[in-house]
Amino acid sequence: MSRNNHLVALPADSPHRDAIERLLGMASHEVRCGALLPYGNCYWNIDGLVRAHGGSMALGWLLLWWPGRMVEAMHHAVWRKPDGELFDPSGGEDGARRVLFCEDASVAVDLTIPVYIPNRRLLLSPHAALASLDRLLEQELDLAREIAGQARRDGAVFTSGQPLKVRLSKETAGRMRKLKRARDTAFAKCAALSDAEL
Repeated sequence: MSRNNHLVALPADSPHRDAIERLLGMASHEVRCGALLPYGNCYWNIDGLVRAHGGSMALGWLLLWWPGRMVEAMHHAVWRKPDGELFDPSGGEDGARRVLFCEDASVAVDLTIPVYIPNRRLLLSPHAALASLDRLLEQELDLAREIAGQARRDGAVFTSGQPLKVRLSKETAGRMRKLKRARDTAFAKCAALSDAEL
């Protein structure tokens, strides 16, 4: 799964903060961050920090946005340091020094397989291109989960930071390529929308 590189940390003073918190059913808090460890590897980054330095893993939702287009809550892990402070070593790659995080222990993660937890999105415009992108992102996630499940049933071993080694059927590989092309096209259409079109 590739990251939408248009997403950045949702500002604490964003007028959309209340709406995404209502969607999630929980409040967000500012957490210090720094791009110290690889993005997209948060669960394993935090697991390593806990093993090396103590503390614990805090699971929840990182609040991001694509200005004018969507607010997204991405499932995420941050480090609860031994002194209790929350810190996000996988965030801040967009230059942010703080991110908004909603702590939520209700969704467990299994570090022996790739983690694919659906993001929660709030579309900021009724434009059809955004709705189409939202559907494509969900379809891509469903396919990734299907592939990871098949890999697990086949006994594949997952190593964090390495691609999952799995033999795809021609049909599945074709579906994956088609979805990637459609997603990339949808991202480009959404990026090209003017303020007036939104």
